[in-house]
Amino acid sequence: PTKKGLHLLLISLLLLGVYNCSNEKKTTQPLVAPFTGLDTLATNDWWNRGPNKIINLKVAREDVIAFGIYTVHNNILKLTAQLFPLYPTETREVRLEIKKDGRWQEIQKQNINDIGWATTFKVENWNTEEDISYRLLHADSARFEGLIRKDPKAKNEIVLAALSCNSNQDRGPRDNYVRNINHQNPDLVFFAGDQSYDHTEHTAAWLKFGLQFREVFRNRPCITIPDDHDIGQGNLWGEYGKKASSSAGNDGGYFYHPEYIQMVERAQTGHLPDPYDPTPIHQNIGVYYTNLVLGGVDFAILEDRKFKSGPKGKIPQMGPRTDHIRDPNYDPKRIDLEGIKLIGD
Repeated sequence: PTKKGLHLLLISLLLLGVYNCSNEKKTTQPLVAPFTGLDTLATNDWWNRGPNKIINLKVAREDVIAFGIYTVHNNILKLTAQLFPLYPTETREVRLEIKKDGRWQEIQKQNINDIGWATTFKVENWNTEEDISYRLLHADSARFEGLIRKDPKAKNEIVLAALSCNSNQDRGPRDNYVRNINHQNPDLVFFAGDQSYDHTEHTAAWLKFGLQFREVFRNRPCITIPDDHDIGQGNLWGEYGKKASSSAGNDGGYFYHPEYIQMVERAQTGHLPDPYDPTPIHQNIGVYYTNLVLGGVDFAILEDRKFKSGPKGKIPQMGPRTDHIRDPNYDPKRIDLEGIKLIGD
């Protein structure tokens, strides 16, 4: 070929390379999950999954922000934005705005984690003297609005609503609970565990829980802590994060992949005040035990089960299951044994 022909060929190849790079960018896969057989409905190429019994994950893009959940402690707002799974071409950026002097102002941006589809905003020097409207925004159309309540320190009584064990035997809405709780208008809501009973599909189940109860915690602070079924086990005797031998969990520890456990705790506890001591336990599983001061009341937030010793092989069996004691007359000193931990050091 002539020099001119070579020149045109080179330009064509360069343009083809640019096109291929652009095309490759458009089809980039989301972050690959570090575990297999877990959270399959919401990870990797999630859009190729068929219908499931938990929740429809392929929502309209204006509905992709499922909910926000928050606490305020020591003039620090921590607010987790929970999204439905995103397609590869969608932005991972979420924006937080507050209404000030009648106008919305952006105060922070965060990127969503593809493993669990959540992110947490942390805003220091928060004004606790007044109610402040907030909204979460994604792309051009998705939004979720709520209210960060002022500290109820002027009240003589603090009202707490406490719930646990959100059964999967009824996957419908929770309208009666939500109506009655909002009628009581608590200052704080506490979900004590088992928000999910779907064991290995936490993200889908957590989204379901959020849709069921978001009208409770949209406008007030909320504490959520995971229990055994949230992390996929029949029981939880965390024993400082050792590896459990089965999902029954009765020999102590965590059975499923530690990054699955971390994902669950990010979603459910990321919005809690910072841990008292963030030192992780075995398998690099984090901790969240902390406190929350609200209205002058100092609430301890415990995670005792993370440290309890598993009973299997350590105590005399006194029931059909290793972790059940069915004799009302048993002497508790029989299980007060050397090396057994109750709530950790």
